[in-house]
Amino acid sequence: MDLRIYDRYYQFIGVVDVFTSLRWTRKHYTAGEFELKVTATENNINLLKKDNMIYKSHTEAAIIETVELAKEGTKEEITVKGYMITGVLKIRCIDGTKNYLGTTWTAEKIMFDLVNSECINPVKPQRVITNLELGVLNNYTGNVNMQVSYDNLLDTIESIGTANQIGFRIQWTTVSNVMIFNCYKGTNRTINQKILPPVIFDIDYDNVISQDYYDSDSNLKNCAIVAGEGEGAVRAKVYVNDYLDGRNRVELFCDAKDLQRTNNNVTMTDVQYQTILTSRGNEKLGECQVIQTFEGQINTNAGLEYRVDYDLGDWVTRQDKKWGITLDTQITEITEVYQNNSMVLDITFGNNIPTEIQKIKREIRRN
Repeated sequence: MDLRIYDRYYQFIGVVDVFTSLRWTRKHYTAGEFELKVTATENNINLLKKDNMIYKSHTEAAIIETVELAKEGTKEEITVKGYMITGVLKIRCIDGTKNYLGTTWTAEKIMFDLVNSECINPVKPQRVITNLELGVLNNYTGNVNMQVSYDNLLDTIESIGTANQIGFRIQWTTVSNVMIFNCYKGTNRTINQKILPPVIFDIDYDNVISQDYYDSDSNLKNCAIVAGEGEGAVRAKVYVNDYLDGRNRVELFCDAKDLQRTNNNVTMTDVQYQTILTSRGNEKLGECQVIQTFEGQINTNAGLEYRVDYDLGDWVTRQDKKWGITLDTQITEITEVYQNNSMVLDITFGNNIPTEIQKIKREIRRN
């Protein structure tokens, strides 16, 4: 497999055709990441520099963020790491306050509008990310009312997408040299639908080589107390999922003082303000779900073809009869591991376990 290398100005500069290993991780609800190890030849050193881009296939590309050089005896090796090109959204913040009120805003439309206003047609022309364009709306339904101010763009879109089960990605067409932002949802291939042949991953079917199952309530919060502007007894406050009681009620406090009733000399009604407070609560609760995940190495020679029968974002059935588990779940992460002239697939089914960095970022956004 050839890896085509481009500079930060999207100009082709060379090819890496021999490498020790490549880990290419695709993620449904945020930007993926990669790690490439190659011999430290003069050509590779010149090509694999920070900010250069690696184009693999399927309109997928990644940006080099870290370069490591190591020598052991006579062996010299380069390790480069970075993020899928979707991660370019992390270099922008939301510049100001954006109000999305009324019946016309869906999660998908908000995600498109944020990318457009912060990267494609911002007020300040120096904030433009060149070659980035919007794709075509899928017209996903579901009204969303919210207000966002000065948050990181990628983190905001990730939160909106996760709360509404909408994935997103930037795909790069090298021929036209255009990067296109799109939202997407996976295909339902579970045993409980009748339109498509069901896709079942089961170690007894020989399409799973190894597996780990994790089911935990340690991350769970299901009732939000959201406090907006004001102080003391007059502070605006809403309860999300207030019907829950007893031990079934696991509360989360959300400090939403950043959500202001009046912006640009326009004041919201009580109902409008309560709606955006509720939306903030639902967004934060979306980050605090039950962690139920299958992780495993997939046998790619067992009848199911990757990217044809199943792909990132698809809903499939994951089961293990011995463990007594049958789960209709989403493919949220796929790592392609290339080594020794072969490819191995590691797949995460369901919402994966938050890393410590993810926990810290969520805590910062929550407060």
